Amino acid sequence: MSGGPPPARRPAALALLASTHPAPVLVVATVSVLLALAMGLGAVAVALVGLARLAEQAAVGWVNDVVDAEADRRDGRTDKPVAAGEVSRRRVVVTAVLAATVAIAAAAVLGPGPLLALLGILAAGIGYDLGLKRTPLSLLCYLVGFSLLPVLPALALPEPRLPALWVVLAAALLGAAAHAVNVLPDLERDRAEGVRGLPQILGRRGAVVLLALALAGAALAIVVGLGAAPVSFVVVAVTAGAGGAGILVMTRRPRSRLPFLLLLAAVLVDVAALVLAGSALLG
Repeated sequence: MSGGPPPARRPAALALLASTHPAPVLVVATVSVLLALAMGLGAVAVALVGLARLAEQAAVGWVNDVVDAEADRRDGRTDKPVAAGEVSRRRVVVTAVLAATVAIAAAAVLGPGPLLALLGILAAGIGYDLGLKRTPLSLLCYLVGFSLLPVLPALALPEPRLPALWVVLAAALLGAAAHAVNVLPDLERDRAEGVRGLPQILGRRGAVVLLALALAGAALAIVVGLGAAPVSFVVVAVTAGAGGAGILVMTRRPRSRLPFLLLLAAVLVDVAALVLAGSALLG
C-alpha cells in the first residue's frame, strides 16, 4: 500500500532561503553588527558590515549545500533543499555568486582593510566547502574565519585600527568550538563518506576534548582581557555550565542538536561580554 502523498514542497524562494543555513547566518551577521556598534561605527558603516557578513555567510551556506548534495541525498537528508530536489543546483550556484558579489561590494565601500578581511573570511568559508573540510586543515578555516570577525569592523573605523589581541584570540577559539560542535552530530556519517577533517580524525572523544579546550580558552581570553569585572564571572559560569552540559549530552546522545544550542548560549554570553567591552575591544 502507498505510504500516502509525498510531503508538499516549499516555494522555491523559501527552499533557497533554507539552503543558506539561516540560523548561523543570522547569528554571525548579528554578532558582526553588534561588534561594529560597540566599536563606534556610524549607522551607514554598521549597515554595510551587516550586509557584507549576511551576504557572505549566505554564499558560503549555498555552496555548502551544493557540494554536499549527493552525500545528503544518500543519507536521506530531506531537510536539505538541494538534496531533496526543492531547488536546482544551478539556481543555488548563481545565487551564491550574486551574494558573494554583494558581500565584496559592501566591504569595498568600507575601505581596503574591510575588503581584505572580508575576502579572507570568504576564502576560508568557500575553501572549507570545496574540500578543506575533508582534511586536517578544516580547523584552520574556522580559526581564520572567526578571528577576522572583529577585524572587519575595526578596520572600517574612520581611523582604522586592529582589535585587541585577546579579542581576536577569543573569536578564533569560539570558531574552533563551533567547528567541533557542528561536526559531532554527523561525525560517523562523515567518516563513512571519507571526510577526514580534524574532528573526524580525532574521533568523538577527541573532538569533545577539542570543544572543551576551545570553550575554556575563549572564556580565559575574555577574562584576561576584561579583568576582574563582574561580566567576567558571568562568562566563566555560563561557559562552564553550558559547555559542561553540552559535552555531557554529546556523550549520551551523539546526534542531538541540543549541544549546538548550549554552545550558542555560551557564545552569545561571550559576545555580549565583548560588546559590553566597548573601546576595550580595540588595541
